[in-house]
Amino acid sequence: KSAKYINSPESPIYTKGEHLFGLYQARQAIRQGGEAVLVEGNFDVFWLHARGVENVVAPLGTAFTEVQARLLKRYAQSVTVFFDGDLAGEKATWAARVPCRAAGLFTRATATPKGMDPDDVVQKRGTAAVRLLLGAAQPIVHRLLDTLLRDGEFEGRPIHDQAARARAAMQLIAEAGDEIERSTLRTYAEK
Repeated sequence: KSAKYINSPESPIYTKGEHLFGLYQARQAIRQGGEAVLVEGNFDVFWLHARGVENVVAPLGTAFTEVQARLLKRYAQSVTVFFDGDLAGEKATWAARVPCRAAGLFTRATATPKGMDPDDVVQKRGTAAVRLLLGAAQPIVHRLLDTLLRDGEFEGRPIHDQAARARAAMQLIAEAGDEIERSTLRTYAEK
């Protein structure tokens, strides 16, 4: 099976973690709407732009970095993380919270249906389905807490897995900026 993406090598004048694919094309839409949409891959950007969702960018073959988050912050105060509906997408969403928080971006997250990429959604279900998913995005910490603690994913699991999920939820809550935010997140997690 051939690779889905071929990554360019870094050089003294090109560092992947400092640039965003599609930013030049998306910059006006991001500024006008006040929000960027972050996807995982170049094809996601291409297909979403082609179908009229123009505020979309992607990291360049690396995990999303703080430098990239600060670059986005120049154009908008808010970003929606719209990664693939698989384990890798969940892990990438988890990791994206750190650079987004460091850059001071208000961050929401949504996900594609299991096994789909954003480009699959727009090609098979249309722009309206993408806009519906983006409109349903939650604050990223809520989305991550839901993923860790939701019914069917927590209950019935081995105790060590439940404990690991509870520890991860506590870590998310501990990262909150102040005691009021932590208290609010604890209440959300308990629900």
